[in-house]
Amino acid sequence: MENREVTQLAKDKEIKELTILEAELKSLKKGANVYQKQTNSDILFLSSTDKELAKVTEKIGKLKKAS
Repeated sequence: MENREVTQLAKDKEIKELTILEAELKSLKKGANVYQKQTNSDILFLSSTDKELAKVTEKIGKLKKAS
């Protein structure tokens, strides 16, 4: 496999994972506790469902645009 094909497969896999995460976030009740893991750490911070959903949706859009 060429490097470009491997990169595209990795992007496709990440888009699929994020799409599943997006569906799971949408299925949560309003006001449900959602935690975000800090990058390069095992520390979790309380966040809101709407905030995390917006981040995931934005990341999916960027990945699809880059594909």
